[in-house]
Amino acid sequence: MCSGTSIPQGTLFGKYKLMAEIGRGSMGIVHDAQDTTLHRRVALKIMQPRRGEAPKDAVTDWQRFIQEARLTANVAKHAGIVTIYEAAVQDSQRYIAMEFVAGEPFGRWRQGRAAREQVRLVRDVALAVHHAHEHGIIHRDLKPGNILVGKGGVPVVTDFGLATYARRGIAASLTPTGFIVGSPTYMSPEQARGHREIGRATDVYSLGIILYEAVAGRPPFEGKTPVDTLSKVVEGTNVRPSQAAPEPGAGGDSALDDIIMKAIALEPKARYATASELAAELTRWLGESKPAGPRPRLGRIVAATAAALVAVGVMYALQYRAERRAEARERKILAELDDTRKKIDAMHAVPPIFVPLESFKQKVVGQYNETSSSKVSFYTAGQFEVALAIPEAGTYELTLNASCTEAQGEFAKFRLTVDDQMAGDVMLTGTKPEDYHLTAKFPAGEHRIGIEFTNDLYVKEPREDRNLFIHRLSLQMR
Repeated sequence: MCSGTSIPQGTLFGKYKLMAEIGRGSMGIVHDAQDTTLHRRVALKIMQPRRGEAPKDAVTDWQRFIQEARLTANVAKHAGIVTIYEAAVQDSQRYIAMEFVAGEPFGRWRQGRAAREQVRLVRDVALAVHHAHEHGIIHRDLKPGNILVGKGGVPVVTDFGLATYARRGIAASLTPTGFIVGSPTYMSPEQARGHREIGRATDVYSLGIILYEAVAGRPPFEGKTPVDTLSKVVEGTNVRPSQAAPEPGAGGDSALDDIIMKAIALEPKARYATASELAAELTRWLGESKPAGPRPRLGRIVAATAAALVAVGVMYALQYRAERRAEARERKILAELDDTRKKIDAMHAVPPIFVPLESFKQKVVGQYNETSSSKVSFYTAGQFEVALAIPEAGTYELTLNASCTEAQGEFAKFRLTVDDQMAGDVMLTGTKPEDYHLTAKFPAGEHRIGIEFTNDLYVKEPREDRNLFIHRLSLQMR
């Protein structure tokens, strides 16, 4: 789980006003927020770096975070898939602004609801998943927690952070071979084995597990530990969901059992080839498994048939108009998504490196100079230095946020060095904290960055001195 500190609610994060924290994931915190420019409610996912994380892992986390935005933005608008509005950086923090779904997680929604009602909703989820598959996106982490149920019982698939791109044989997964990602309870056997080649069948399997839980009241594989659960997943099961229910066989439906068991077959080739095939089977079951009632009289049949024909005509007319409106909306949305993709692609995959200020050590000692977690303070001439690991060779922009105290109408100056070589001099232009930028080339590996303050001025009477304060130092690959 994300270990970052929440941003105080009610504050502004760029153009977004944070209203409430609504969830946490492995890479970020999700807020209910208000876009103050467009006056719309959004779900704002802000990436939070994990404490003690190695630079290489930080890069991978950022790549997965931005991949969620990129992959979701590549899916044409669909009512069952969350819409991405924007992916950008604010105050050195990455964020994704997405559609706010007013609803509740499927796991909470399903409580107390009949299996039939849950099956109908999973059928709609399968159609949304097929839409994503048609755009080359494999979700890889379908589970009740990643399905939100909105108004009118409309499900919306979210959290594409572990998704992979599979169109034309391209595998854009950020997971190395043999490394397992996902939720063990809903994970396919091929994922549990660490296979890199993951296709549509893995999402079909996860949908089958969700269906199994709808009938049995619990998923088929549960262990004391995640490893125990995974070992059961790779073995598979022959226990049908109606037999695993609290009252085995009571009210069970063999046709639905057959559908579910095929969806969770151990081998991918034995499952439904597509999520749409699974949805079609569920639709047939929903239409054929209605409870039997008294047989209607002939007159009622005729009247019902006539009414049905009228309803069908009206339905087709409304559907035609709705499709035209939907096409117009989709053209507009696709244009917006294309703009978003361009912005995302323009962002570099390597996240900024933030230097802990307390790690600076005095190289040239100056009396009273000190460092803390919030700033490096120069009260006299001196030099501080820090060792920093650079994960990838390239040209980096160094951003220093600094302030000073003025002396006799002059401001502070300081020099930045890299491995004892001058990177540049900085003349502060104000007494309030401001950002100052320099560039330097770095090979990969450990380097020493120094900040040297040389022009301190101090006279005893009247007291006139010039002090320098460094509030933040970060490096961003250009």
